[in-house]
Amino acid sequence: MASSTAQSASSPCETEMHSPLQETADPDKVFVLCRPLSDDADTPAQWQISEDEAREMIKDAPMPSHNDPRAGRPHPHYDREGFFTEEMAGLAELSDAAPHNEKRAKLWAYPACRFDYTRSDGDPGPHRIITDQYKNILGVVSHPVGNKSKFVCAKVRLLAQSRTCLSLSPSAKTKTSPDGWISFMGRRKRPSPAKGGNPLGSEYHTPCISNVQGYGNDGLICEPVYFLSATMPLPNPIPKLHLQQPDESPSEEDYDNLMSNTWQVFKEYLENDDKLTLHKAALRLYNVIPDDERGSWAETHVMGVLHEVAEQIPYWHPGQKKLVRLVERLVDSGCLSERFRVEGTMPQTESLGEFREEARRRTDNSLVMDPRNWAKVKGLVNTCAFLGRLSAAGVLNCSDFMIWCMKDALERPDMPPERWNLYLSTSAVWILTGGHLFFHEVVLDRVPCNDRDQPAFKADGLYKGAIFGLDRWRFWQSRLAQLANDRTLNVTQEGSGLARKAAAYMAALADNVEW
Repeated sequence: MASSTAQSASSPCETEMHSPLQETADPDKVFVLCRPLSDDADTPAQWQISEDEAREMIKDAPMPSHNDPRAGRPHPHYDREGFFTEEMAGLAELSDAAPHNEKRAKLWAYPACRFDYTRSDGDPGPHRIITDQYKNILGVVSHPVGNKSKFVCAKVRLLAQSRTCLSLSPSAKTKTSPDGWISFMGRRKRPSPAKGGNPLGSEYHTPCISNVQGYGNDGLICEPVYFLSATMPLPNPIPKLHLQQPDESPSEEDYDNLMSNTWQVFKEYLENDDKLTLHKAALRLYNVIPDDERGSWAETHVMGVLHEVAEQIPYWHPGQKKLVRLVERLVDSGCLSERFRVEGTMPQTESLGEFREEARRRTDNSLVMDPRNWAKVKGLVNTCAFLGRLSAAGVLNCSDFMIWCMKDALERPDMPPERWNLYLSTSAVWILTGGHLFFHEVVLDRVPCNDRDQPAFKADGLYKGAIFGLDRWRFWQSRLAQLANDRTLNVTQEGSGLARKAAAYMAALADNVEW
């Protein structure tokens, strides 16, 4: 007991030398917290901190020395929500006596800010860095807005800067670390990074793509910015968007006002970088949708406008990323949370359910190729690119749409010549915007098909192999490369360029597989 007490009382430096304290923080680890939207500009809806920054914040802070939550900081943290149950199993308690009705602590909470530990009245802010008694960082938690008695736990996001970069030439040999892929199951509420970061970051590793002429890499996570080809660069400067509100038939005044207001939010946010910030745009749309557990026609309307906007943004334009960030913010705010069908009312939707159903209809090749729908075809490539970005961001998993598109475009033995350009272009942008996720879903972590999905995904055309796996991925890759170079097809230079780059990306991803 005496030796344990002496250890607790020793200086921080001395204690760290004889404790299992981590030598260095993981440079790839970032703790990301989502807090509900607030009218208070000083309370951001999203916040993040790297493990390096967290370590720096507590480097000179006192070591844990007591079990009294009313004494000086750092305070003991009892993890009543159960976020650190597994971590606590192997930790020792601090020997200091605990207050009445409290156990001895195994965790401690440090303010996630530059905190003056010599004062008892300083503002610790809403975020806490959770450590063991040796200041090993276990995670980050935060008080929800307006509730200081509870905590929410930060998601851990892994950056990709330290991964081996891939060259996307067709002959490139690619490598990644053994843990370079982490399971992606369902939609995660992945908040956007801090200003300057990539809006399409991800909770799972992706191979870092660089050194490709005409390609870019911007920010924390390496989501590639695809150019058509070295001979077809993007316009410089990037042209500003000019969204056109579609003509609507006369309707009720309330609906007309809602339509006009919603379009105005999207236009101001996307057309002018300085006119409307992400936070303000999300707040204005958030206030459009009533806080109603039964859902609302306003939510359906906002999702419909979102489709119209996405169709108008070119697949290569940075505005697509901005739009993804806005959808992320709305989903994380809870205004698109799960809805239910209530007897006697109109059918309700779950999060983004209306949007997904409309996306399925708009990307259904049997519908878009109907001559009566030709007015919408020109926006199909933009829509597929946007859905691919939403999937890569963890907002809405559209892997099934991608599989249907690839099957129709690349496995059919009888393709009408006038369709090749559209089909190749849509297949390519699915891969170029969300390829790393789709590779994971189709090859690395494939889920067995149920009775409903089996006929939809069944290989019944030129490809005869397994529904999921590397063989089908390689078949799609080879077909894209073959068709991109087939001059007998009615395919534009732009479409061929997209297909070639998609095939190269698919090859780079497939070369990482060792089984």
